[in-house]
Amino acid sequence: MSDSLNENTTPPMPPKPPEAPKPPLKRIIAGAAAGAVLLVAATVGVTFLIMSDDDGDSSKAEPTPSSTSAEPVVEEETEEPDIDLYNEDPSPEDFEVDLKTMRRSCFNSYGCNVTVQPELGYNHILDLDPEATVSVTFEIKVPGQPAHIETVDLSTVGDSVKYSAPSILLSEVPSSAKLSAKITEVSTY
Repeated sequence: MSDSLNENTTPPMPPKPPEAPKPPLKRIIAGAAAGAVLLVAATVGVTFLIMSDDDGDSSKAEPTPSSTSAEPVVEEETEEPDIDLYNEDPSPEDFEVDLKTMRRSCFNSYGCNVTVQPELGYNHILDLDPEATVSVTFEIKVPGQPAHIETVDLSTVGDSVKYSAPSILLSEVPSSAKLSAKITEVSTY
């Protein structure tokens, strides 16, 4: 009876189905990289369309966010800085005047004839308006004499202030006198 089958015997197990082949790791990485490149390209494209629509042409269609985008595209409004800021109301404190002595001729007790050249300087953080002419009035003080008043017109060229101030002849100036000058008025036209 050894050849007979034993009732307690379990039938053999069916063979295990073959496992599905796993994709190689290189394919997974390549797929992820391609997806990232597409996402970046879509973002750059939408950003370019938004930024290039600054010409105000209303016939162009506004770009719409794609349905796969997780967040809506929000256009931020930025205020452009005003690059044409000028000192439109200059005051006497914005200028200074120095006197450069060009010639001095003294005549004993009669004093001296002194020729001075006014040198103006502008001391404000903002430039002067290049389309305006600025008149600067100053007085020269000579001890024992009334003030000598002069006006010079200024204009701006680029970053520099241009003016033409004539030489000023002061007579009967005491030989030991110190001359001084002060800006008294500034007007713009």
